[in-house]
Amino acid sequence: MRTLLLGLDGVSQSILDPLVDASVVPTLEALLEQSAAGPLTSQVPPWTPSAWPSLYTGVNPGKHGVYGFLSFDGYDHDVVDATDVRAHALWELLDQRGRSSVVVNVPVTAPARAIDGAVIPGYVSPEDPPGHPAGILDDVRDVIGEYSVYGPMETPGDATLPEIAAHARSRGEAFSYLVEQFDAAFAER
Repeated sequence: MRTLLLGLDGVSQSILDPLVDASVVPTLEALLEQSAAGPLTSQVPPWTPSAWPSLYTGVNPGKHGVYGFLSFDGYDHDVVDATDVRAHALWELLDQRGRSSVVVNVPVTAPARAIDGAVIPGYVSPEDPPGHPAGILDDVRDVIGEYSVYGPMETPGDATLPEIAAHARSRGEAFSYLVEQFDAAFAER
């Protein structure tokens, strides 16, 4: 893998820096020591479903077409998905140039578009999102065990720290497995 983009939704440096300084997040601390990192000013509106397409397309909502959680057709509405994004994602541009990519748990990527590599969609997708290639989510679950888009904090009930940690670990295991399988030049998680 030549490039890794790790996005932490809703995590500002004012939250992350004290955790790194206190060595509470040693894995992130190690990644930051050998990486480029910096403040990122979100776009307007600064919501997850419009911000992520801005990040992965390089254009603002006026150009990619996603402004919030819902898309409208007159009075009819639905939750936004990748079909609402009117600009090419970075991994689609890399695919056009013969580069493979692995994309795991990135918001507003379902249904996954075909690329050289793998895509397991993230937030605002169904719990069992249509990934790429077809059947990739079942393959991942066969290898690593349980994998879900929505973790214990996003479902009713009280989540325990071990449950949250196991959910985060499963995303990392899925990502690692797919990077090995697809020999990706670019990976986003």
